[in-house]
Amino acid sequence: MKSIISSINRLRNTALIRRNHWLDKRIPAENTSQFNMSNTFIFPSSFGWAMIAMVLFLFILGTNYQNNVVLGMSYFFTAVLLLSLFHSYQYFTQHKIHFKAFEPDFENREIALNCELSSLQRYPGGEFIITAYNRSIQVPLKEKFKKAPASIMLPKMQRGYHVCKRVKVECFFAFGLYRCWSYLQPKHRILVYPSVLKAPLKLHQINEDDDNDLAQHTRLTQSDNLQGIRNYVETDPMHHVSWKHVAKGQGLLTKDFAEHAGLMGWLKLSDYGSADIEQSLRILSYQVQHLSQEQIEFGLDLGDTKILPNSGIPHLEKCLFQLATYGQPKLDRRASDAKA
Repeated sequence: MKSIISSINRLRNTALIRRNHWLDKRIPAENTSQFNMSNTFIFPSSFGWAMIAMVLFLFILGTNYQNNVVLGMSYFFTAVLLLSLFHSYQYFTQHKIHFKAFEPDFENREIALNCELSSLQRYPGGEFIITAYNRSIQVPLKEKFKKAPASIMLPKMQRGYHVCKRVKVECFFAFGLYRCWSYLQPKHRILVYPSVLKAPLKLHQINEDDDNDLAQHTRLTQSDNLQGIRNYVETDPMHHVSWKHVAKGQGLLTKDFAEHAGLMGWLKLSDYGSADIEQSLRILSYQVQHLSQEQIEFGLDLGDTKILPNSGIPHLEKCLFQLATYGQPKLDRRASDAKA
């Protein structure tokens, strides 16, 4: 039984991959799409198939018994099916959809897919169904409207720069006999930052890993403003130990400096170990936001990628982008957005 289920799943995945390849060639990714013959599919709905079966039954019944009334009914319903086919297509292709850019967010939150539907108003009213990531919403269209906004909350994603999956847009206009639909893919990418994890700040005054003479002067600091003495913990740097109190036999005490006051330096990924890289990125995600709120100039050292010390919202966004895409193929966000 398990082998049969696994075989069915493999066949289904293969069919989905081939369908997506075919869709990529037929319907390229666009942020604004006008429904037309090249990107629209139409097929009878379940009610439509029931109507077709009834027409066939009436036709066979009228032919066998040579009953003109029954034959006339079959011809009438055939005409209704053909007219409904024409009007369903005309209604669907009078609309246009525009996908808005995704707002970057963190991996523990849902990201909204926002779009707008507009119409040429040849056929007023109706309703659209928009489905993305197995989540659907119904968008009723008023008789006179310019733009109908719609929003779908996507499921939580892992950090990174993601390509949005295809969005299914469909309607059952004209008696619900036919289903018109399209599979569209926004060009906008989804940027997901690492979630935040609070941890003690480790800020280097200089960042010269390749120069041994300068590296020995690299040290961690918190502030130059002393605000008191507290008990020593293992994570405290040794140069903060109050040796005067040690000499008096009072044990290991640490100079407690005012946090963040007048700081400027480097945040380094290597300071937080490599056992759990995701946890280290979450710690840095918290620290870059905290330092930015305090308007402190800081740099970010991720090994191969280094961002020079600076401050401000653009600097924060640049750091969060590098944290989000760490370990992924090198990607310039501006270049990618320009292509999109």
